[in-house]
Amino acid sequence: MPDVEGAEARKKDHIRIALTSNVVPERFKNQFDEVVLVHEALPAIGIDDVSTSTLVFGKKLEAPIIVGAMTGGAPGTDVINGNIAEAVEEAGLGMGVGSQRAAVMESSLEYTFRVIRRKAPNALVLANLGASNVRKMSSADLKRAVEMVEADALEIHLNMLQELLQPEGEPDFEGLEEMLDGICDEVGVPVLIKETGSGISRDTALRLNSKRLAGFDVGGAGGTSFALIEGKRRTDSMADAFSDWGIPTVASIMEIRSVSDKLIVASGGLRNGVDAAKSIAIGANLVSFARPLLRPAAKSSQDVKGFLDQVKLQLRMTMVLTNSRDIKALMKTPYVLFGNMKAWAEQRGLVPRTR
Repeated sequence: MPDVEGAEARKKDHIRIALTSNVVPERFKNQFDEVVLVHEALPAIGIDDVSTSTLVFGKKLEAPIIVGAMTGGAPGTDVINGNIAEAVEEAGLGMGVGSQRAAVMESSLEYTFRVIRRKAPNALVLANLGASNVRKMSSADLKRAVEMVEADALEIHLNMLQELLQPEGEPDFEGLEEMLDGICDEVGVPVLIKETGSGISRDTALRLNSKRLAGFDVGGAGGTSFALIEGKRRTDSMADAFSDWGIPTVASIMEIRSVSDKLIVASGGLRNGVDAAKSIAIGANLVSFARPLLRPAAKSSQDVKGFLDQVKLQLRMTMVLTNSRDIKALMKTPYVLFGNMKAWAEQRGLVPRTR
């Protein structure tokens, strides 16, 4: 059985490092600047005509925006989760939770997650367990994680790079792919596969598309790098070589969408509502913000809501500027790629929508 105290200490380390250090790789941090939506100089709509509402897993969201998985399972993390939950409930949005393994192992830590439904009874909530743990868990364990947050869906996160670099890591996903259909049947809610900073390729997505998964959370390179975080926890320089490893978020969205019609959550390096609109135009259904909200979440729910309200307004403004009356129209907005994203698309045979 993994060490509970060790798991708690890691979570505290991750939060401390994310708050105090630069953990965003340089290569892809400006990738969304290389996606340009085609401007409409004479839109036929005003901002009051725009509808950003969307339906996900039976929940109506005021906008296709969630706060991504960050933490939980260590003393004090209930404050962060509580502030996020209160904000998304008020804003009509959703949230993912951090890995629930520690709370599944030790019931005394469940309060750090149960606070979410107390403060967000109507919001979309995604449960979260790691791939290396899921393959060793019982059906009861999986259902317990879902019940703990009364989840609308379960995310299984793939974090092989982190597991390889983490001193306490468990870099073994063997057998998980074959188990996925069974897991999807057992948990009673939709299941998504989520990466945690290295993205998902079309090759992986194509292989998983035949499974009974509901979709993918891309977790692309360009946001928080767990290679950089784990590098600061190590006593050697092993992690330095992997600081910018992975598929950038923009590319990962296009890669997955080229082979799958399932739900796609854009996560990894999104900064504002314009990035959110770009993500939807290139193929995402939902967008997720995590690191930009960690500091606000440590302060108050109103700090979180202030950021989310700004993102929602920026998204609405962008929709006016692209003559997109609703999210379905935004999904059809033409865009142009530049620089590294253009090179990636060309070499991988991903064709941007031009009209």
